[in-house]
Amino acid sequence: MTAFLDEQGIQAVLGEQTFAVEMLAGFAMAARGGAVLTPHVVRIPSARVGLFRGHLQEELVAHRPTSDADRAEAAALLESFRRDRPRPEYFLRNAKTPRPQAAWPRKFGRHLRLAITDRHDATHVSPTWLVRLRVGEVANALAHRVRSPYQRPALPPPRPFVLYPLHRQPEASIDVLGARLSNQVEVVRAMARTLPATHELYVKEHPNGLGDRSPAALAELAALPGVRLIDPGVSTFVLADAADLVVTVSGTASYEAALLGRSAATLVPMFFGSILRANGFNPFVGSLADLLTPRDLDDDARVALLADVLARSGPGLIDNPSFAPAVMDPANLDAVARAIAPHLASRSHR
Repeated sequence: MTAFLDEQGIQAVLGEQTFAVEMLAGFAMAARGGAVLTPHVVRIPSARVGLFRGHLQEELVAHRPTSDADRAEAAALLESFRRDRPRPEYFLRNAKTPRPQAAWPRKFGRHLRLAITDRHDATHVSPTWLVRLRVGEVANALAHRVRSPYQRPALPPPRPFVLYPLHRQPEASIDVLGARLSNQVEVVRAMARTLPATHELYVKEHPNGLGDRSPAALAELAALPGVRLIDPGVSTFVLADAADLVVTVSGTASYEAALLGRSAATLVPMFFGSILRANGFNPFVGSLADLLTPRDLDDDARVALLADVLARSGPGLIDNPSFAPAVMDPANLDAVARAIAPHLASRSHR
């Protein structure tokens, strides 16, 4: 692959974070000192696309200075976000209980054909793994409906707490961005060990991940000292308002909490780190108790962060067209191209 990049004189690689071949191309480009840029939505504000440096989301690439107009728009955005508390578009679209889908046989056939005709390509999803995953999701969701393992806490709570919203899994946000922390049971165990005796750790299932974890996995989490397993139907915004700290691996919940003026942290460095209590906290080395000391941060920092995000992004939507067909609309494709083009033009990439 490196030879191909050299022969073609390629100066930049654009790819996403869920296909191995695209990530491998990016690693090859990075090894030779070229640019690796990952288009992705910027989460807040919704339906905007930016380019991230590398395959992670630590840095949004800038192509122009932040303007006074950006700062004015950011101030209005922060006000409206706090008033309306909108959920991300991708969150609303995927808020479904796992059930058998009509498209599953066709998808299985496609992966079975790939396994037969291209059996030496280890980047393909195994048909056997795919069946286990889908059957497991449906069975787990059914088991949770029959005998719910979750609690609905009283708010305000009798004891202070730290909120950890679980990530969906498998998912790029945990298995790529947070690869070294992809075992969420061990992450929760590590945080529970350093949690002060005064606090509880609320572990909230992802509303879109009702079948991701088996009853045994949830029972293991709930058995940890100080841990309470929270019903996914409880509003994360309401919990964040009451929490002393919100922690995610790389999740939007920490971004949202920080914009609301709450103390929040991520376990891997993220592009919104300037408004976090900790950006890249290692739960296996640091103590969760250290993050419970307040950090003074006024809204100027939050407005500055949102203004930078606006300056480094543009309207558009990037997603899987199987789940979001609107991404293939010519108007959206043109919008995404306009959002990405200035980044490449500013670097004379072709």
